[in-house]
Amino acid sequence: MTSPITVYKLITLYMLDRTGDALARTTITDFLLDRGLTNNYLSSQQAISELLESGLITSETMGSRTMLRITGEGQETLRFFEHDLNADIRKECTDFLRKNGMAIRDEADVGARYYRMAAGDVEVDLSARERGRQLVNIRLSVPDEQIAKTVVQHWLEKNQDVYQQLVAQLL
Repeated sequence: MTSPITVYKLITLYMLDRTGDALARTTITDFLLDRGLTNNYLSSQQAISELLESGLITSETMGSRTMLRITGEGQETLRFFEHDLNADIRKECTDFLRKNGMAIRDEADVGARYYRMAAGDVEVDLSARERGRQLVNIRLSVPDEQIAKTVVQHWLEKNQDVYQQLVAQLL
């Protein structure tokens, strides 16, 4: 019998593989909890952490979100063990991804992060994609980390409005 942690890992790999892009860590965790596949938040986080440590997935923090992606090694591992994942669970994952596809895609298509520069300033990198095509990429220099966090959060909330205003002003 497959251990619960292994099932959570397979579900995570399966969902990331089926999206073809990144998924928010919370999306996967919420899926496991909402479907009653686990009632233990820490177990789901342990599974994700072990996948990260083994290089089967990668993570990138964008504002308050952590986005996960499957690696080539993760795809190979999934192909080898996919039959261990119950067909009903695979169907549930597929149905969930289909039903929530637009929201998931929007989450993955907007990027925002910041990092400290050698001179002490903080640089904020904001981006938006649509269907894999880069729409906008903005890099701002701000005086401190608190302002960077605010810019990142506002971009995640208001990127469509900002993009529309930018295009309107330029055209």
